[in-house]
Amino acid sequence: MFKQKPLAAAVSMAMFSLTALPVMAQTADAQAPMQTVEVTGIRASMAKSLSVKKNATANVEVITAEDVGKMPDKNLADSLQRLAGVAVRTDYDEAEKVSMRGTNPDMSLILFNGHTVSGGDWYVGDQGSSSRSTSLSLMPSSVLNQALVYKTSQANIVDGGLAGTINVTTRKPLSQKERLSGVVSLGASYAQLPDKAAPDLNASVNWKNEAGTFGIIAQGFAEKRYVRRDSVSRFAYGASSGWDVINTSTMLGITDASLAGTGLKASDLNGVRMPGSMSSEFVESVRDRKGGMISMQFKPNADFDVTMTGFHSSMNANNNGRLTSGAMYSMLLGKGETLGGITATSPNTSSNGQRVYAQIRNPVIVTERTMYGHELKVLKAADIVFPDGTTPQYVGNSEGFYRDGAQATSSFLDLDAKYRVNQDLTLKGLFSTTRGVGKTDLDQGTTFARFGTGISYAMGGLHEAPYVKYHGAGLNQPGINPDGSGYMIVGRTASGIRTTDKEMSGQVDAEYKLNNAWVQSLEFGVRHADHKRKSGRWGPAFRSPLSVTYDATGKIIQSTATPTEGWQPYPGDFGNGLDGGWWDNTGFTYTPEALKAYIAANTKETSPEWERRVSSEIDMRERQSSGYLMANLENGPWSGNVGVRYVRTVVDAQIATPIPNPRTCLRTEPGQPATTCAAYPGAITTAGDASAYYDGVPFNPLAGTMYYKTPTHKVFKNFLPSINLRYEINPDMIARFGASRTIGRQNYNVLGSGFGTPGC
Repeated sequence: MFKQKPLAAAVSMAMFSLTALPVMAQTADAQAPMQTVEVTGIRASMAKSLSVKKNATANVEVITAEDVGKMPDKNLADSLQRLAGVAVRTDYDEAEKVSMRGTNPDMSLILFNGHTVSGGDWYVGDQGSSSRSTSLSLMPSSVLNQALVYKTSQANIVDGGLAGTINVTTRKPLSQKERLSGVVSLGASYAQLPDKAAPDLNASVNWKNEAGTFGIIAQGFAEKRYVRRDSVSRFAYGASSGWDVINTSTMLGITDASLAGTGLKASDLNGVRMPGSMSSEFVESVRDRKGGMISMQFKPNADFDVTMTGFHSSMNANNNGRLTSGAMYSMLLGKGETLGGITATSPNTSSNGQRVYAQIRNPVIVTERTMYGHELKVLKAADIVFPDGTTPQYVGNSEGFYRDGAQATSSFLDLDAKYRVNQDLTLKGLFSTTRGVGKTDLDQGTTFARFGTGISYAMGGLHEAPYVKYHGAGLNQPGINPDGSGYMIVGRTASGIRTTDKEMSGQVDAEYKLNNAWVQSLEFGVRHADHKRKSGRWGPAFRSPLSVTYDATGKIIQSTATPTEGWQPYPGDFGNGLDGGWWDNTGFTYTPEALKAYIAANTKETSPEWERRVSSEIDMRERQSSGYLMANLENGPWSGNVGVRYVRTVVDAQIATPIPNPRTCLRTEPGQPATTCAAYPGAITTAGDASAYYDGVPFNPLAGTMYYKTPTHKVFKNFLPSINLRYEINPDMIARFGASRTIGRQNYNVLGSGFGTPGC
């Protein structure tokens, strides 16, 4: 609740009285009229934000935008990240998701005009995760009227923001100064690494009638940006991704003899932390965002006001990601599984029929201090190499994935009404519908294993790329060399995904003024929301399997032909902006056209039913019902609110459940009539679920895992009390206290899946 204090009202009246008489005198004396300086744009926005924050009864942060285009931001996340306690996750050089108090973005609730918004994700990893966080990459900052960030909860705001709640309001036509006005903003963005420029267009028009009872705002925007990212990371396949500790009981190549001349014994390395890989990532993307907003407001008198707002935004974001990574941890463990596996069943290294373990030579061990003050020993530099005479072994990977048809859309339509019944009672209603879609038509890629005899690395400073060098691995290009070094294709994938999120909600609120000694008014209301989330993945069938053989010495013999058409080295300027010593920046990649052609040539059409991946599906419905009562308090320097909210959440989901093995249910071959299963009548026999269906190979109806859907029903009930107090010590200093109980709901993939593999 925001109110003008009695002192502020008195000062305003006094200033009005003092300025009236001089104006009359000037008129009589025919003197020049007084000039007025009006502050607009960014400075006015900042002043208004401070005023709202100061007078708010709860602990809030505020951003306002007085005019379209005056906010120097690309999207709403850019605007919100300026606030204390608010951080953003940046993807592909643009702020995207908002988090509060250092928590995960899923724990912060984002509202538009008081209701939730379904927003699609453009990145395939986010599309599969089915999180509750809202991607603001679809929301340009020009739609913003005000963003109110609640750091403490209160009874009359929507529940679900465990760390905090952000309510973004859009502009209203009758609040604009001019009867007819418009803004056109033209711009361009230039990206240095891709060396490309793209245009930006944002235009809006506002109209209202002479009586000021009806108005319309229409806005459209089109923005495009080219993206390229050159980076160094620790990401790799299997156990070599990230950091781990040295253990000489399993890393048998680390011996006192291998460390001769270093002054160290093998036992000195136990517990020392080391990276599993020094990786390079090369990413390119195009972001093409288009959309618009329309708002119509009708206010025939001071007692009745109704506004309808519609918004739609879509973004095409095809992206191409490549990775060159090492496998130092696998090498030290003597494991040769070409995707980094180190389990007991994973293949071991083999050289001339013997298992071999990589050694650590020339180690440089330093002591680092964590941000919490803990000391850690770190292997800052070393040569991770196999013993002399070893045939080339698995030392790393190279991958390239092109996400074709990556797109995200977000839309909402809301109706907001307010009616003052009398001077004490005001009624409000808010009804909305929203829909968001995130999809990737085909996420296609290849993975190669690299074979050599070792890796050397040396880490630099925090802002320096590491020194990295591969030994005995041949040139950085696809194909196996005569000595067994080089790159071998070990994986290829192709799948699409589509996630649809939609919600319909309605709420009715009332405020009744009491104006007694402490309780100024009572607010109460009810809300109901019906939310549905569906996510599905599919993938074509490959014509033949990838295969590999070894000769008697353990040398790799590539059985599946390595694709050599359309490959090219990384750009000559790759990584030029990264400081540090020499590092391996000579990766290879395939053009998107070559990669798509290779995948198309090696896959075949079956049927939509066969391509279905039931294990990754989410099909759920969540209904939220709530009611609240809140008292607004004020007495002298004291103000605040106290209240309670009751929330009931009902979740119904269809869980993909695997049929136990050995199963008797037979899978249906593509093109054949669907089979049934007496033991499990709900078995989905027509879905392939990534089962092999190769040319020239007899169909096996018992291959792979088969699923059926199990319904689940869960009910959650919560009482959420809250109190917020504000004490004005003096006009320049305010003390606040807030305490509340809040809830955070689990991500949809947790509630809507039980046995499958949706990302988390």
